[in-house]
Amino acid sequence: MKTINIGSITARAWNLAIDNWPIFILLAIVKNIVTSIGTSLDAELLQEYNLARHPEMFSVALDQALHINPWIVSLGFLLGMYLSIVTFKMLVNCARTGKPYESMADVFSLDFVRFAFFLGVSIVLSLAIIITALLGGGIVAAIVFATGLPLGWSVVLVVLGVLIPTFYITIRLAFAPIIIATEQVPFLDAFRLSWRLTNGVFWKLLLLLLASCGVIILGLCACIVGVILAQVVVNFMFALAYTDLKDANDEPAADIAAPVMESYEK
Repeated sequence: MKTINIGSITARAWNLAIDNWPIFILLAIVKNIVTSIGTSLDAELLQEYNLARHPEMFSVALDQALHINPWIVSLGFLLGMYLSIVTFKMLVNCARTGKPYESMADVFSLDFVRFAFFLGVSIVLSLAIIITALLGGGIVAAIVFATGLPLGWSVVLVVLGVLIPTFYITIRLAFAPIIIATEQVPFLDAFRLSWRLTNGVFWKLLLLLLASCGVIILGLCACIVGVILAQVVVNFMFALAYTDLKDANDEPAADIAAPVMESYEK
């Protein structure tokens, strides 16, 4: 029977983070650096606009002070995606063996097709979340407008119309990136497997998401180092939830995707 224990996952995630924090914090720092390359902000130019007295000039000042090199930004984005795959592999290895890797080649090696699949899954997942939020909010807004409800209730209902379907889709498809990064499955099967793994445990995963928000808030109280360590703990919570549900599933991911994988390999 599929189930997850939030208290157990949180405690195990904390222990794994404490035991393996150096490499994961290093990865987080490197990823933040590479994803921010190609952008620079001219602070002196911003000061010349004297935004404290002329806040209406903020957009103009920012447009002139912010410099973006699209080619370097794109390269940083791709490097960030690659480091995300490496991180997912290490997280799953830690969740299963307590160690981030057996050999460096295991986690840093990556074929082009697998990278393209991961990039595609990440983009599709982001689009699915955005479209769901827009549709949910738009449908509720149309109904509210037609019924003529008071403004206060209208705002509340529209916000719920955005949040409820967005949370649902996000949680049901959340494991697609980690599946495509750690399993030899085709593109669409990552979403199908995530949907299957999260079936029947939506509310527990929602509670786990809320618990992870609590961990981040605690990390904020400890400033920069605390935030980074809190993020490592949250990543482990996510990885442990995935491995626990996958182990509890009746069929391994590779077996579920076997028929599609055979045609893919041909």
